[in-house]
Amino acid sequence: MAMGLAALLAGSSAQAQVSGTLGFASSERYRGVSTEYIGPLLRAGFSADFDSGVYIEGSTLWMLDTQRLTRTRLLLGLAGRVGTDASIEGGLMRTHFNGDGTYDFTELMLGLMSGDQVARFWVSPHYQGSDGPTAYLEYDLSRPIGGPWRVVGHAGALRYFKAAGGKTRIDGLLGLSWSQDRYTVRLTRDGLLRGAPPDDDEAVLNPAGWVLTASMAF
Repeated sequence: MAMGLAALLAGSSAQAQVSGTLGFASSERYRGVSTEYIGPLLRAGFSADFDSGVYIEGSTLWMLDTQRLTRTRLLLGLAGRVGTDASIEGGLMRTHFNGDGTYDFTELMLGLMSGDQVARFWVSPHYQGSDGPTAYLEYDLSRPIGGPWRVVGHAGALRYFKAAGGKTRIDGLLGLSWSQDRYTVRLTRDGLLRGAPPDDDEAVLNPAGWVLTASMAF
């Protein structure tokens, strides 16, 4: 991944727009799976967008209860315009879980963005240490409803091709977002709509729950 990053950056403009975020989350739910047992977290992230269309995004989570990092993620991508109101993108993402590399994984991504809608398709050879490849299709919506308010939504389907008996896991999210200047607050209802083996109680163990997040951009 380091060689690919160097090659892309060498061919991109030296000028980049760099931004960051710092925020709080009452819990972490990733693709519908709850990690409420680790308690509230601090989130930090950054993005760098180059004129060539190359972009880099990174994020990390800090557990407040145990005062340590829990997850770090890095995404290297390339985006380009399609017509007047749409863009396509492709990228490579690496996720590392601090303290236990068993669940580390890499994903390839293709995406389509148009206005307030984003659709992405991810594939991984060993998603979170699973025995075999997976594919994840997701759709995200962030639609203005007046003033600083937006309705946010998400739907995703994770397909196990070898592990979990070749089953599909489905997750969803719905909520409200408020933004003013650099500040954003979100309240969402998020969870698994259907789980997948080998843990037949996955959906029971990860019921829909409320997640409150607040962040500041800089």
